[in-house]
Amino acid sequence: MNKVILTEDSNALFERVVSILEQARSNVARTINSQMVIVYWMIGREIVEEEQQGEARAEYGKRLIAELSFRLTKRYKKGFSTTNLRYFRQFYLTYVNRSPEIRHPSGGELPLNQKRHPTGGESAEGFHPALGWSHYRALMRVEDQQARSFYEIEAAKNHWNKDQLERQISSLLFERLLKSRDKEGVLQLANDGQSPERPVDVIKDPLFSNF
Repeated sequence: MNKVILTEDSNALFERVVSILEQARSNVARTINSQMVIVYWMIGREIVEEEQQGEARAEYGKRLIAELSFRLTKRYKKGFSTTNLRYFRQFYLTYVNRSPEIRHPSGGELPLNQKRHPTGGESAEGFHPALGWSHYRALMRVEDQQARSFYEIEAAKNHWNKDQLERQISSLLFERLLKSRDKEGVLQLANDGQSPERPVDVIKDPLFSNF
């Protein structure tokens, strides 16, 4: 077997090709992840619509999900437990007014409507392709719609992973921003992985003094 001599030129070529391949793998993973978000939303919609056409009893819904779980698991082996199907159902109910399509406009920007949320951001009409199922599982636990919209937008804009998103939610970032005059400063602290610890870090606006 001929001995391969590695040169600087071949090293540079190797690194460029690896960069291309890794980017492609990352893009494929993101595409699959974002498409699965839509799949789960659509499954949730089917369950809810079937429930609405059937008996208005909790037992009917339980039986429906149990039977669907059994048949899907028999065909696809995993991923369709009754617990997961209930998550899909709740996902649809949480985002019932969303579009079931992910749009990819030029420049990679998510189409936005003109509604402003309390911290100065914008509210997205669709599901953001940068956010996966684990993000939306975390977002579903936020009961307040405005707060949930805020965390969704900031997670996409700042490329938060699931753990970072959950940390911002548990630290009540949205509520802290409502109380602060220096909203950009609090956001910067959050994105740097810090939490305001001194009173000077968060100056309460009199408008929100009752919070």
